[in-house]
Amino acid sequence: MKESSGVKNLLIIGAGEAGGMLLKEIKRQPDLKRNVVGFVDDAPGKKAPGEAEILGTTGEIPELIQNYEIDEVIIAIPSAPGKFIRRVTRQADRFNAKLRIIPGIREIIEGDVSWKQIRDIKAGDLLGREVVCVDEEQIAGFLGDKTVLVTGGAGSIGGRLVKKILASPVHRVIALDINESALYELEMTCRGSEDKDKFSPVLADIRDRARVEQIVKEYKPDLILHAAALKHVPMLERFPAESIKTNLGGTINVFEAARKTGVPKCLLISTDKAVEPCNTMGLSKRVGEYLIGTYQARSSDTVYSAVRFGNVLASRGSVVPLFKKQIEQGGPVTVTDPEVVRYFMTISEAVKLVLTAATYEEKGRIYVLDLGEQVKILDLARQLISLAGYQPGKEIEIVFNGLREGEKMEEKLFTAEEEVSRTDHPLIREIKAPVLDTAAEKKIGELIKKADHQDTNIRETLLSIVSS
Repeated sequence: MKESSGVKNLLIIGAGEAGGMLLKEIKRQPDLKRNVVGFVDDAPGKKAPGEAEILGTTGEIPELIQNYEIDEVIIAIPSAPGKFIRRVTRQADRFNAKLRIIPGIREIIEGDVSWKQIRDIKAGDLLGREVVCVDEEQIAGFLGDKTVLVTGGAGSIGGRLVKKILASPVHRVIALDINESALYELEMTCRGSEDKDKFSPVLADIRDRARVEQIVKEYKPDLILHAAALKHVPMLERFPAESIKTNLGGTINVFEAARKTGVPKCLLISTDKAVEPCNTMGLSKRVGEYLIGTYQARSSDTVYSAVRFGNVLASRGSVVPLFKKQIEQGGPVTVTDPEVVRYFMTISEAVKLVLTAATYEEKGRIYVLDLGEQVKILDLARQLISLAGYQPGKEIEIVFNGLREGEKMEEKLFTAEEEVSRTDHPLIREIKAPVLDTAAEKKIGELIKKADHQDTNIRETLLSIVSS
């Protein structure tokens, strides 16, 4: 009967207000061809909304899917944490049931839950924690009538920063990037917005000190967000001199231009790979954090600060786009090691962290977001395969290809020596940026000169700088 009629059996997780709204929506629209078999809820003694009944708890989902021939499972819990969603994903995957989720809490409060708003689970839903919220009004108030320069402004993070800032009452946003194609695409996107007159693309290389100084003098930014960097660990292990030219030489050029022209604030985007670094990319970013403290020590006009990121979901070069591409091609999905773990954050969280940190007045600080527990890359791969409608290890194979040169099994957000303090945001911590001594600064200068000759002792020299 079910097969001939095309009706799908549906199980709703959460017998609360959202679940009740969803049930009413389905009853109103018979053309949806959904039969709500019942609810799942962990609250003891809870009464199901409408005519449906509570069939069991979330621990019984696999048996319920099997016994009631469930085709589709919908999570009707607006605040469902990532760990819960990952568990349900695994349960639904075992019996090839489609898993979807309702929209956020705002739509529930407004009483507006329609079938069209029910969406597939996204990679960001699989974080092992709540998505971080910030004070949007505080950020908008801070940006009001300011001129902001974003280096690497056409990249994954930089581009999102530019678009977010453009939507605020900012005076002007300058996107500086060496990638002509990406900068052109960003310009075409921004031209279509009502804030297009506030946007200025600038094609330039941060390695060119004179050009950077010229741009800063011309636009007179109130804030520089320094997102430009080379970031791919295996690539920089092969070409370490390039990391010196961009991640160190380019950063010094930006910091120096800010110092000379008295830019009020300059913020560097760093990474958790800068904590106890073992690869060239991480080492170059760790030295960049030292430069924060060093430039702050010699500048009274500019506030220098930094933010440390975890792995940013869906950013260019991250594992999620790679896994999705491999899944689209029919596999295999490649994972370095079954036990490797990483901290993850969404692009939206990354942007919010940067802009929140930019509002802080403390000098020479590094800000770090509480990213909860690290996520096992193997679990992420399996869940993305399941979300694409395939069975991990059966329809899409997972292959382990070993850690690449310079990669670690896990990352850290802080070193053991760093004194961590709270900010006014419950999930943002701060540490004082370290300062380079004279000998270390001299080594950096020599490194930048040697980089033109592709010197082979770059990693060793970087190690000596951060360990001195």
